[in-house]
Amino acid sequence: MTEKTFTLAQLAQYDGQDGHQPYFAYEGTVYDASGIPNWQPNQNHGLLTGKDITEEFNRSPHGAEMFEKMHLPVVGKLVEE
Repeated sequence: MTEKTFTLAQLAQYDGQDGHQPYFAYEGTVYDASGIPNWQPNQNHGLLTGKDITEEFNRSPHGAEMFEKMHLPVVGKLVEE
């Protein structure tokens, strides 16, 4: 199966608004945040879906292992435009 890829412009469409899925990218991996109650409607402590949150998340007290603990589905990879 071919892995889905997203540019930043494509990822922006997945902002959790108006029926769109809430996706975000972290270190090149795109995750589906629809199963996270804290991320409704589209943000969690200022982190928005529909974008690359790598810089903002790296300044938070959490580590990347949090995504594994939450069992977030990986939906693809972020690619340069």
